[in-house]
Amino acid sequence: MMNKNLLLIFSIILLNINTFAQTTAMEFLNNQMNKSKKEIIYIKLTNNLIQTNITTIDDVNDSILLSIFNHEIVNSLEFYGLDVKEVNSYPDELKENEHTLEISQMEIEQYNFYDSITDEYYPKLKFYKQLNGIKINVWLTFDAQNENNKLVFYNEEQIGDALDGYFECIEKDSCFVNYEIVNINPNDLYLITFANARNSAEYFFNFLLNRYVYIQTNGLDTNYYGISNQRMLITRKQPFNNFDIVE
Repeated sequence: MMNKNLLLIFSIILLNINTFAQTTAMEFLNNQMNKSKKEIIYIKLTNNLIQTNITTIDDVNDSILLSIFNHEIVNSLEFYGLDVKEVNSYPDELKENEHTLEISQMEIEQYNFYDSITDEYYPKLKFYKQLNGIKINVWLTFDAQNENNKLVFYNEEQIGDALDGYFECIEKDSCFVNYEIVNINPNDLYLITFANARNSAEYFFNFLLNRYVYIQTNGLDTNYYGISNQRMLITRKQPFNNFDIVE
């Protein structure tokens, strides 16, 4: 009987915590619609792009890629209600609702991967082709001015050449493959740079949201919170897609 009572008490406590946490998460979202309560982000953008092993695309325009990323991450953070201030140096002191974010490094990286063509009638027939892919890698530092508390986030978006084709078999032992490769072009890079900036903004907002709930509930809540494209609260038992924390 004692164990059942303890379980009941624990369930009630957990329910109350989760209810309070959801209310707290909604409070955070509502704060972003209130000019006097919204989170303020002092952001340092980047003007440097590292190129790693770029051999397949000759006319990558660094300034366009940087402009796309810098503009879209600010635009997306503001879309979620944050008050974003572009700075070259951070304030000496920050209030509770003020944070810093630095685009510490941005890289365009080429890599190789293999794709294959198979035949539905002869599954053992396989044709492999080495293709090229491109990643847009970004490192972002939260609370960069505080060496003891800073966090470094990593986010990547990638796209690769596309392989399409089929086998033609005159006889079972006489087959050849017809294929074509659609290569990556600069427009693809602009698209994944835009996607990286937009996703980075969403991940950062979700980080601030869950951090707020964690602090208010003393880390006792078991849920994860995120924001939808319609700026509505999402609650899950499993973590959302988010940054890798590398430091």
